[in-house]
Amino acid sequence: TLLSPDDVDPKYVKDAKILHYSGVALSHSPEREAVRKAVVAARESGTKVSFDPNIRPDLWESAALLREVCEDAFRSSDIILLAKDEAEYLYGEIPPEEAADQLLRQYKPEIVAVKLGGKGSYVRSRDGSECVKPAFKVRVVDTTGAGDGWAAGFLHGLARGWDLERCATVANAVGGLVVTK
Repeated sequence: TLLSPDDVDPKYVKDAKILHYSGVALSHSPEREAVRKAVVAARESGTKVSFDPNIRPDLWESAALLREVCEDAFRSSDIILLAKDEAEYLYGEIPPEEAADQLLRQYKPEIVAVKLGGKGSYVRSRDGSECVKPAFKVRVVDTTGAGDGWAAGFLHGLARGWDLERCATVANAVGGLVVTK
């Protein structure tokens, strides 16, 4: 939370294929402004921007501020990754396909992925391609970090130019491995 805009090197951001951040980084100043500076640098250079709202209401001053900041982040994102419960927090209890459709229509990202926990994932791109990938069956020890592992696997694949199906398969595998420890 103490990262400030002065800590952000726009040249470093511009050399990345993807800038990924979570809503937790937006919950407090000055880190919120630092992230915004990094996003501006990414957008100016053509670096893809990936956002995972990682909604934790207890970290925010108010639900209204959380929604406002998330909506701003959605508008500047090429890739939106969110968990099913986060989609429901934002849009009510709707299927992941509808959540993806709303995000694609409203904010115009290239890709929306909805992490479905033990049920796998749903991914849709702006061009209409989509995939549903079931989760790998594993012995769950602790779910902490599963979504972050999923995001790492998915973005790794995108950075390598893989198709959505391969990205989602690898993401599900990484998320599955995370929960086994």
